[in-house]
Formats: sequence, C-alpha cells, structure tokens
Amino acid sequence: MIDCDVHNNWTTAEVLLPYLEKNFRDYMERGELPGPRGALPHAHRPWFHPEGFRRQDIAPQTEDDHYHFMKDRLLDRYAIDVAILTGDDIIDLSSIANPFYASALARAHNDWMIDQWLPRDRRFKGSIVVPSQSPLDAATEIRRVGEHPDMVQILLSSGATRPYGDPFFHPIWEAAAEVNLPVAAIPVVRHVHPTFILRGCAMLSHQINLAVIQEQ
Repeated sequence: MIDCDVHNNWTTAEVLLPYLEKNFRDYMERGELPGPRGALPHAHRPWFHPEGFRRQDIAPQTEDDHYHFMKDRLLDRYAIDVAILTGDDIIDLSSIANPFYASALARAHNDWMIDQWLPRDRRFKGSIVVPSQSPLDAATEIRRVGEHPDMVQILLSSGATRPYGDPFFHPIWEAAAEVNLPVAAIPVVRHVHPTFILRGCAMLSHQINLAVIQEQ
C-alpha cells in the first residue's frame, strides 16, 4: 500500500536553522513572525489558532517522537509499504513575499528531509518543495536534488499569484521533465492575491486543469 500524502512534522521550524544559509538564519531567529518563536513564516494568515491545529491526543516532544508516532499509528498499523512525505507548514511556501527567503527555506527543507527523515525508514520517499513565486530558483532546486533516488516528486502549494499554465512557470515544468519527476500540488486554499488553485493533486504531462477562485 502506498500513502501518497504523509505530513511529517517538526517540533519547531528551527530544525531548519542548520540547513539555512547564514544570512537567512537571522530572518528566522530575529525576524517578525505571525506567531510564536519556532513557527515557520506564514504570509497568508495574521494569526495562529489559540489551541493549535495539531491533534490533541498526541504530544510529540522531540523529532524522534514524530517519527515513532507515525511509525506506530500509521506505517505499521496500516501496513504501509511506501510513504511519500510531503511536510507540513512548508506547503505554505508560496505565500512568502520575499522570494529569496522562500528559496532559502525550500533548500533547507529539502536538505533536512534528505538528511533527517529519509534515512529513518526504508518506506520513506521524499517530496521536493520549491518556491513557485520564483520559478528560476525552483528549477535550480529541482535540478539540484532531483537525481536523489528517494526524492520522488516535486511539490507545490496549490495557491499561486497567477494560473500555473502561465508561461511564467515554464522553468518549473522544464526542470521537472529533465529529471523525469511528476509535479504534485496540495489542494488547499491559501490567501495569495489573486488565488489560483490547481484542480487535483497531480498534473499529467500535457494537461493542466485550473480553477480560478474569484474573491468577492
């Protein structure tokens, strides 16, 4: 059995600090955040839920706890043969206004995924997250880690500032074709203005279906 959307999480986004270029570490350590320290920057919401968005019946305290909860309550319980990891907060990457910071976070997350998660379990496969607001940087990142044998897809947030069929995004599709990886999108609505949402989680090689959300 293949689970194609497994959200591996962290205790704090500061796990990315060792993988961030030095000049961007200051952004996370001292920069303005819409939430507590240890949160990933989110441009699409000005507040955090007071009770949190995570399940209340589990409370992982360490990064190892996150894996063991996943192993016991998902992988082993349901006999999962392959789990494709898609991260969690990082999916909101396209909402960050600073494309250079977004690109740095994508690189850090991909390195963290390869270094900290893929070696934990032979069932794990990873997703390459990229900053859709900077297609050239996204293409560079795809080529950088796209040959890794356990990174099996490119992952976009479904929210973007223009339709994904726009030529602006062609560098992403070209790089994906070069490394022979599919492109997937998490079908969630983000407050990016204007918001364009991909219909479905996967795109066929010659067909992109788009739904446009018009704000009232």
